[in-house]
Amino acid sequence: MEAAVEDGVDVLSLSLGSEPSPFYSDPVALGGFNAINKGIFVSCAAGNSKPSHNTVSNDAPWLLMVAASSMDGLFVATVKIGNGEEFEGESIYQPADFQSKMLALIYPGFINGLLETYHCTNGSLKNIDVRGKLVLCDHGGNIGIVKKGGIIKEAGDAGMILINAPKEGYSTLANVHALPASHIPYAYG
Repeated sequence: MEAAVEDGVDVLSLSLGSEPSPFYSDPVALGGFNAINKGIFVSCAAGNSKPSHNTVSNDAPWLLMVAASSMDGLFVATVKIGNGEEFEGESIYQPADFQSKMLALIYPGFINGLLETYHCTNGSLKNIDVRGKLVLCDHGGNIGIVKKGGIIKEAGDAGMILINAPKEGYSTLANVHALPASHIPYAYG
């Protein structure tokens, strides 16, 4: 921010942030204050920490916070199960030649009850036969969503349904997965 101020910019637009912190220790608040004092307009992202309390970042009163409650663009990935129910989730994995077919559904966490297996983390599927199946995994487990899909693909499955935890609610992400996948809201779980 200091370099941009020295370069003589008129506007700083920052799409970054962190956990809320006191102004005296928040680098965006401090840098923004210095920029405002030099006549530079500062706009910041309000955060992207899902639907929880106290998640707004960049909340210094001299900064303009910008946020959206929803997005009108979706990368819909619909999952249809054997009883005819359909669940709409999101995924950027949308190959033009995708062959839609019914697959056996498996929820590894129900098999051994281990938290790691619910989250489909590294090594948690090695004793579970997921080959050719649609694997249901819980969001979380300190592992990235895309990496989780890679782990599942290595285990030999044909697809993944990723279910949000309660704190994520209806917020889903469209990611570039390594296999057919759909990220669905908690309400569907």
